[in-house]
Amino acid sequence: MGARVDFVYGTTYRFLTSAGLESSWNTGRSYGLAMPNAYAEVQLGAVDTKLGHFTSPVGYCAIGAANNFFAVLPYTFQYGEPFTHTGFLSSTKLGGGWSAGAGLTDGWDSTANWSSESRGFGSDAWNRHVGGLGTLSKSEVFDAHDSLDCVFVSSEEPDSTGIGRTPRYLQTVVYSREVASDWTWIVQSDFGTQRAAIVSPTGSSSAQWYGLNQFLFWQVAPQWRLGANVEWFRDEDGFRVGGAVPSYGSPSGGSFRRGLFQGNFFRLMVGPKWTPSANVIVRPAIAFDRYEGPGVAGLRPFDDGTSDHQWLAVLDVILRF
Repeated sequence: MGARVDFVYGTTYRFLTSAGLESSWNTGRSYGLAMPNAYAEVQLGAVDTKLGHFTSPVGYCAIGAANNFFAVLPYTFQYGEPFTHTGFLSSTKLGGGWSAGAGLTDGWDSTANWSSESRGFGSDAWNRHVGGLGTLSKSEVFDAHDSLDCVFVSSEEPDSTGIGRTPRYLQTVVYSREVASDWTWIVQSDFGTQRAAIVSPTGSSSAQWYGLNQFLFWQVAPQWRLGANVEWFRDEDGFRVGGAVPSYGSPSGGSFRRGLFQGNFFRLMVGPKWTPSANVIVRPAIAFDRYEGPGVAGLRPFDDGTSDHQWLAVLDVILRF
């Protein structure tokens, strides 16, 4: 048995906060303190259980600046998936390379706080709900050089008003393969849907979002690795992509509050990852983003609302100590 607690301070807190937990102490528009992990872990026989507050196992990318190849995170990660859960997740190995897990949580980025009030949303009663979390993975799917990981999330989540709750379902599937001795390919698919998610004066309608995200890595030398990322993410009904901070757990977090954008987002990104020593990581990259879909109130997603595409040049340096 053991335990883990993580804290993150900075502008990234806005993406990691859980409604009813960090939302009760963060009041900063740009800077705050998040606690993405605070859980105990117990292994009894073949069953391993996390109990508490933990980062979501969905998708390929992970919370933590040094845990991903690129410094720029995918649309699927930012807008299509939960960041944290509060509850428990039990997993076990089934044999033949199979592993499975199941648990109960408070849903997406939510920690039911039974006595306090969520800043900006009045009573915490709106986020008191139970959700299911399931995992399934298989090593050596076709041979000794690949693996498959699936995560399934089902819970009652806020609709477009932020007050009502309706059933939401999300699944992610990640396939990883070593295509050659120095080459690795990862492909991830996401599909999310929520019933009666969009509320209007004439009624309500369901929402769907989905996408395909691929990475290709080449180990050029022991200290150099080259990566490429091609992503397509579609917000079918304009429910997910709007503003820089999609989480209800950060009511004080600043955002440009633009959108919601109903259409396709595409990204192409390339760059190396240089590790000159064990505690230094250097990650330069160039990315091109493009949006295909209607504008909102005359605004587009990029360049202060004036453009449907953008170029990004990124240089990220991480020092571990």
